[in-house]
Amino acid sequence: MSLPSELWAALRLDPSVLRERAGFLTAYIKIEEPRYAVNDVIRLLRDGPIRSGTDSIVNLLDEDDEASSVIRQQLDGLGPSRPRSTWARVAENADTWRQCAIVRLPYDIQAGKSALLEAASSYQQLGLPFGSFLRVAATGSWEAAGEAGSRLRFLLLSGRDSENGEEEAGWSQNVELLGWRIALQAPAQQISLLFAAVSDPSVLARHNWLFDALAAASQAADSAPVGTTAQPMALWWNAGRRLAELTMGVRQARTELRSLVADLAVVHGRQLAHAQLDGYHWPMARARIDLVDLDLAGLVAISARVLRRRAMQEWSLAEDFVNLPPLARVSLAIGIQLSKDDGAMPTEPRAPRLPPLDPWPAPTEWTGTSERLRRARDK
Repeated sequence: MSLPSELWAALRLDPSVLRERAGFLTAYIKIEEPRYAVNDVIRLLRDGPIRSGTDSIVNLLDEDDEASSVIRQQLDGLGPSRPRSTWARVAENADTWRQCAIVRLPYDIQAGKSALLEAASSYQQLGLPFGSFLRVAATGSWEAAGEAGSRLRFLLLSGRDSENGEEEAGWSQNVELLGWRIALQAPAQQISLLFAAVSDPSVLARHNWLFDALAAASQAADSAPVGTTAQPMALWWNAGRRLAELTMGVRQARTELRSLVADLAVVHGRQLAHAQLDGYHWPMARARIDLVDLDLAGLVAISARVLRRRAMQEWSLAEDFVNLPPLARVSLAIGIQLSKDDGAMPTEPRAPRLPPLDPWPAPTEWTGTSERLRRARDK
């Protein structure tokens, strides 16, 4: 089991129900595209009621039913309809794998991690930064973090030298179905990009103006809701800033990040408690709130690796979050587990595979590193 027995007791869920739900989701992903889509039936109805010779419900998949055979012939006579966009099926698979990971993680961390990576691949194929974030959260991938770092730079410099910024940020050789520039219009995608990017110290070391840019960014005062808990973007952005400082070895950042993580965890725990009031959907693991907050669990996993790499005290449920209600600790426990079993971690990060860059001058209002980081380095 991934979760301690105390947290299972608080969840009041049967692990077998979660396994069954995960089985359904994986089976759904394997289903082939249907021969006829809803749009085909709608096209047929434009000419009036379907002439099937019966008033009963017709199963179009029943090869032996005479009425369904009549309708299939009419549908075939219409000719092929316009196929769904390629991105639609990829997006459907990505979200299904995400849901699968959420129900797997509490009872089998490795199976959940496998589903996370499947979701990450699909989201990255679409061009969503959430895919890079999931990959970094699940494995600590330097490559995904490096790519996110290039795109974070573009986001923070929007409107400044944008042509060169696009060239740098778009260095990935992968064909993206939607594109990361479109995806970054969503606040949640910006937070995903931030968390993935600042986990790599080489990104921060090469662009020390990022610390001042993060503080001056409009996202630092944005109230747009983000994630399953719909907490304000500014709260998540502040957590990303603390994560960046932690990555560069600012010890005080650990205390401040722990406080932010606890605040976010309490909100999610309260929503889980409210979801348990629904005595019909909750026991079937069909609540409207995600059982695991992947944004929060991913933040904990990424920061746990940073703490380990910096030889700082690692996150502990028993010491850092002991005063939180059990339901508030569910995503935290998952995040801590996600950060483990990555294999040997290098003492110093490998350089991401990025193209050579010319040094960019920092904008005048962001000159130099932040005062907070300078004080930490001088100690």
